[in-house]
Amino acid sequence: MRYRITTHYHPGILDLAGRQISKTLLSIGFKDVKKVKLGETYELTCSPEQIEDVAKELTNQVMKFYTIEPIKGE
Repeated sequence: MRYRITTHYHPGILDLAGRQISKTLLSIGFKDVKKVKLGETYELTCSPEQIEDVAKELTNQVMKFYTIEPIKGE
């Protein structure tokens, strides 16, 4: 089965790359940008029994959390 794993920083963890992207977008004229948060997305095919273990291996759980969603119709 196909899955999408998305990772994001836990609240309170400083996202330096997101902050820099925000500053850059503001400097080139995107004045309505308030805050950017950087995350990672992985799409993969594996068995339902393995997806949780795969997500844990892809995520530094001290700093980030993950969500898993099945990709349907592909």
